[in-house]
Amino acid sequence: MCSRSAPDWKRHLEFDGISCGCYPVCLELHMGMRAVLYSLLQVIIIGAGFGLGHLFAGDQPAKLLEVFIEYKLYAHSLKMDGLLAFATYGESGEGYVYSNEDIKDSSYDPTISRVEPPSEGRLKNSIFELVRNDKFRLPVFYPDKQNLLVWCDAQGREHPVQTKADWEKRRAHIISSMEAVMGRMPGTNYKVPLDMQVHEESRLDDYTLQKITYSSEKGDRVPAYLLKPHGLSGKAPAMLCLHQTTSLGKAEPVGHGPKTNLHYAHELAKRGYVTLSPDYPNFGEYKIDVYKLGYESATIKGIWNHHRAIDLLSSLPFVDPERIGVIGHSLGGHNAMFVAVFDSRIKAVVVSCGFNSFFKYAGGNICGWSHAGYMPRIASVYNNDARLMPFDFTEVLAALAPRPVFINAPLYDDNFEVSGVRDCIIAALPVYKLYGVVDNLKVLHPACGHDFPPDVRMAAYEWLDRYLKAIGTDSTPK
Repeated sequence: MCSRSAPDWKRHLEFDGISCGCYPVCLELHMGMRAVLYSLLQVIIIGAGFGLGHLFAGDQPAKLLEVFIEYKLYAHSLKMDGLLAFATYGESGEGYVYSNEDIKDSSYDPTISRVEPPSEGRLKNSIFELVRNDKFRLPVFYPDKQNLLVWCDAQGREHPVQTKADWEKRRAHIISSMEAVMGRMPGTNYKVPLDMQVHEESRLDDYTLQKITYSSEKGDRVPAYLLKPHGLSGKAPAMLCLHQTTSLGKAEPVGHGPKTNLHYAHELAKRGYVTLSPDYPNFGEYKIDVYKLGYESATIKGIWNHHRAIDLLSSLPFVDPERIGVIGHSLGGHNAMFVAVFDSRIKAVVVSCGFNSFFKYAGGNICGWSHAGYMPRIASVYNNDARLMPFDFTEVLAALAPRPVFINAPLYDDNFEVSGVRDCIIAALPVYKLYGVVDNLKVLHPACGHDFPPDVRMAAYEWLDRYLKAIGTDSTPK
């Protein structure tokens, strides 16, 4: 039986890290909404993805929330046929959610509040997401994440997955469950012009290397390396190349550092692929506090930045937007999977030493996934307990179907134990079978540790050629 997952009502949902003990005082409810308390819970949980509110129920039932007029008017400007919108107010003044306009016209003294001005954007983004979504539902919790050919209806009844349409229902639940842990994926309102800027350029033997930055959202520029092979004729295939956990960040995939097995952007560019290698938050030259920006995890910020990297590749006149893939090792491996789940423009995925089932990760101790560089809610909400996690990598892998996925899973990887990788493959194979493309899921098990050895890389590149170079030969360097 499935259930709607939700944190304990007695947990604090912190707003800007302030535990203010707010006391809700009123609520506006329009036609067509569900029960007040249920709707309220859902709005709080969904909105928490961008710091929408803080609820403290204590030992008393939650009261109703005050709706500030500015946010009510903003919500109505997006949709006129009714919704639930709210902000929070602490009676002591601490935790007061003020607007940018309040600050400009000095209608009150903002120094009495410890909530910072970014709250304005976070609230409005959350309201936008709620209106855009129109589905005020908590994620469905599936206790068994190994048997994926099951989907649950709104009443929690299980149904077999027999068609592609059935699977899309389960896949939608997987994405909601990932967002419950990572935070909400930003909406299109977060997009700004990419404004790619070239800061350095070098012409090397096989390609031109450009050190660039691009705008992922207002006020944030992501550093990256763009490699363009010489002598391209027409539009080329492209690869988003994501780095492992290394202080070198984006520089390692393009050929810097002693670990030549991880220079895959350099090697792919030599084979005729345009490659883009961005820094992950707080690696390389990209220093940023994603939590001050309102994100609930570095993971979701990374996904957003990588989604924008696909926007950038798709915009380049020498790239074929229908032939874009992603590759990564370790940190870059699971980030490759994550962005591909959220971005269907990615046509092929290569993941090296990037995942296993949470139940097999470090003997079931998943605290390594819960630090500030990943998903803190794994600790704060799900108590580092794989049994409580809304999603697992069995589901992430299956959510990539029917797209081709190449997996390097070494037999002696001390980070991602190989039997946990096999669990994921066993779980995902029936989904690929449903689509009739079992051969699109490819795995190799080299006899090595946490590495991407040359023979496996060559097999991965040849596999990519099969899927991304099969359409025409425009990408062949002359």
